[in-house]
Amino acid sequence: MEDGKAIPLHAKRVVSLPRNNDDDASTVTLEENGLVRKLVLRPKSSGLNPRVIPERLVDREIRALKLLDGVEGIQQFILRDSDISFFSRYECGIPLKEYNLNLPNSYFDELFQILRSIHKRGVYNLDGSRGNFLVTSTQRPILLDFANILFRDDPIANIPGVIKMAEAYSLLRTYRLRSMYTNGNQPFLATNHKP
Repeated sequence: MEDGKAIPLHAKRVVSLPRNNDDDASTVTLEENGLVRKLVLRPKSSGLNPRVIPERLVDREIRALKLLDGVEGIQQFILRDSDISFFSRYECGIPLKEYNLNLPNSYFDELFQILRSIHKRGVYNLDGSRGNFLVTSTQRPILLDFANILFRDDPIANIPGVIKMAEAYSLLRTYRLRSMYTNGNQPFLATNHKP
């Protein structure tokens, strides 16, 4: 906001943020109005579906963000501006893959809480890439990018064990990250959190 007035959504592009995929599957652009625009060009997969069209991937990501509205540590959906793009609120932080310092256990405790919250809402993030976790200036986690997700009501989720495997994957991935970023203070899987 400038002088109490809302900045229009069509504000000029100022920065293009790199994505961690090598095939230009999507671009993320920071706009002057404090929003991020994600444009999906050639998605790799979503929800264990290896062939998904851009429009469908955007549908799924927006659905996930709407289901997760209000969960602290999740980017906030703002609006869809085309079949293959949408806006979300800009979250300030450093991607975990670029963070070269140790993190306190509280970062991972919060991350576990975020994951449990999204699982309770029927969303399972299948992309444990370190580029999808931000570290804020106060060392709190923010989870980004819900393109590769599984919903509790997806047809594949009816296969026995799929939901439990998706949940276990995200929690085990977080345990592994904890062991990498706490300088060995927390041995792998040796915590009071149970997957």
